[in-house]
Amino acid sequence: NVDSKINRIVALHKSLPHPKTNHKTRCQSSSIVSPNIKLNHKLNEQDARYIFKEKWDDLEIPQSKSAEQRFVEQFFHSVKAKSLNFGSFSFGPKATKAFLEIISTQKHFFLLDLSINKLGDEGAYYVSKYLSCNPSIISLDLRSNNITSEGFVNILKSLKTNTNLCYLDISAIDGIDRNKLGIKGCQELSNFLMENEIISHLNLSMSGIPIDSCPILSKALSINKSLIWLDVSGNRFGNNGI
Repeated sequence: NVDSKINRIVALHKSLPHPKTNHKTRCQSSSIVSPNIKLNHKLNEQDARYIFKEKWDDLEIPQSKSAEQRFVEQFFHSVKAKSLNFGSFSFGPKATKAFLEIISTQKHFFLLDLSINKLGDEGAYYVSKYLSCNPSIISLDLRSNNITSEGFVNILKSLKTNTNLCYLDISAIDGIDRNKLGIKGCQELSNFLMENEIISHLNLSMSGIPIDSCPILSKALSINKSLIWLDVSGNRFGNNGI
C-alpha cells in the first residue's frame, strides 16, 4: 500500500509543471549533515544506537540495554524499501536532529512518517533544515507533534527551496498533541501556497486555524494551481470562516 501511494504521488509529481526554483543536490547545512557521514551509506546498527542515545537524552531517564536493543529492532522494522515509518517513536528534538542527520544522506526514501512524536518547535526547526536541503522525500507526515506557529514558520519557509515535497500532513490523531498553525503560521502558509508549484495534497485538519486567518488563506488558495486535495476539517473558524 505504501509503494502504491508513493507511485501515485510520483506520477502526479512528474505531471506538474517543472518549477523554476534552483536547488542544491545535497544538503550543506551543518545543523543537519555531519561531514563524516557518507552519501547513501547503508543504515546500520551504529546509526540506530546513536539515535537511541539522543532519544533517551530527550527523555532524561537512565539508559537501558534492553530498551536499546528493542529500539534497534524497531528501527530496522520501520525502515522499508522506499519509506521511513517512525510514527510514535517518542522522538524529541535531540533524537529528531540525530535521525535527520542520519537520513539526510539517503536518496532512495520517498515517504517520511514522524507522526505522534515529541518534536515541538525545536524539532520542527531541524525538520526545516532537512527540508531546505531538498531531500528526495515527497510525502511528510507530521501529525500530532505539538508544533506551534514558530515551528511552522520555519518549516514553510524551508519549503520555498524544496522541489520534491507534494504531500504534507500536519493534522492531529485523536486530538493528541495537536499542532497549532496560529495566525503567523497561516500567514507563512499563505506565502507558501502563493509561490509553491509542487504541493498537491495538504491536510490541515485540527491544526488550529483561527478565523482571522481565513481571508489570508482564501487569497492564497485562489492563486495556488498545484493543490488537488485539501482537508481543513476540525478547525473552529465557523460560518464566517467558511
